[in-house]
Amino acid sequence: SMYFVISTANMLGTVEEYKKVIDALCSNFIVKEEGIEIRYDLLKTTDDFVTIKKRMKDEDRINGDHLLEYESGASIDRDRMHRNWLFGLMIGLKDVLIEFGYGELVQRIEEKLFELQDDEGYWYPKRVPWVTARILIGLGEAHYTVENEVVSKGIRYLLSMISDDRWKAHTGTWNKDFETSSLCLEAFIKCHADYEGEATKKVQDYLCDSSPTWMSPKYEIDGAPTACTLIKILGIQDDLLDYINELAKRNIHNIINQNESIDYTKEQSCK
Repeated sequence: SMYFVISTANMLGTVEEYKKVIDALCSNFIVKEEGIEIRYDLLKTTDDFVTIKKRMKDEDRINGDHLLEYESGASIDRDRMHRNWLFGLMIGLKDVLIEFGYGELVQRIEEKLFELQDDEGYWYPKRVPWVTARILIGLGEAHYTVENEVVSKGIRYLLSMISDDRWKAHTGTWNKDFETSSLCLEAFIKCHADYEGEATKKVQDYLCDSSPTWMSPKYEIDGAPTACTLIKILGIQDDLLDYINELAKRNIHNIINQNESIDYTKEQSCK
């Protein structure tokens, strides 16, 4: 949530009013000679990743471990996966963090991201495309484009993970394919990659055709990124704009009031 507050404030030109939020966010990352220590015990997203691993294991029991083409839920290194996702968020705030005195932290994260990418183009785990998408979104916000080989490899990995005209979350019931697909398309947009190819066009069609579902109540986590991503690709569409305005009126204040009582074993902390 701190990432979203800071990035929004930066977009609006009021980021200097949120220095305490920047300091609070960065206090979770301690630069040491041997690397970066992450205070997982202080992060609400740690609860998310605990549950994500459980949901992966549930998915594997239903589908059968022997059919897996990637890591099993039981073998997932939860902190490694969480770290990569967090680094994707942090690199997206590169300019702001440098401005407010966190240049060394950003530099170490940037170096680590380039080091951590697998030869196949993904960031661990291969199973979960939204982790790599989050990192690519962050690199795009840090001014990297598909012209960079690291980014290009990441985009190729995402293309290889399209299945049934969508990106599947592979995290059981924790994430839906709408949210995952929209985040992956957002990575293409942020990195100036071609999202008009046959495969990605089919993903767009899948999201458009599925709009009655992700626009319905209780699908806010899917609906918000999906509508915003489609507007960036398709331009202003009345149905998308109406949905975003209705979503804001219907949910924002209620969700803010619920934050203190959210059950983090059932709800994503980003809600």
